[in-house]
Amino acid sequence: QKPVTGMIGNGSFGLPTEVTLAVKESLDKHGHLTKESIMNSLYDVSCGVYSVSREKTTLGKITLRALERYRDGLDIDKCGIIDLNENGSGALIMMYPIAYYAYKNKLQEKEIYELVKEFTGITQNCFGANHSGKIPLVSSK
Repeated sequence: QKPVTGMIGNGSFGLPTEVTLAVKESLDKHGHLTKESIMNSLYDVSCGVYSVSREKTTLGKITLRALERYRDGLDIDKCGIIDLNENGSGALIMMYPIAYYAYKNKLQEKEIYELVKEFTGITQNCFGANHSGKIPLVSSK
């Protein structure tokens, strides 16, 4: 009923909130998610567009490397870092907006899995060519 139209103060949101706001705004603007809209949202976050102070926000090193690759013109499907030893929370941070999108569109489990695989792969590509395509599980045995 009363949308938020601005931010005041000198504090800051946490990075997950900034990413969620950026992706949510893109989703509202376009009506759907695209890998390009997510990358552009991450770029806006890195420039401070969603911080209260409008100061640059520090993204994780893996997300920044993927974003740099995208901004340099690399095919978006090749921007995600494939090395399993290169991991961070960038893909995890995108779960908030993906969860919102999945809930809003009443997606089924398989659709959610494909959505997560597609969108987290733009930064941390654990489903890349050098991986089996399966999420590694830890055995309790």
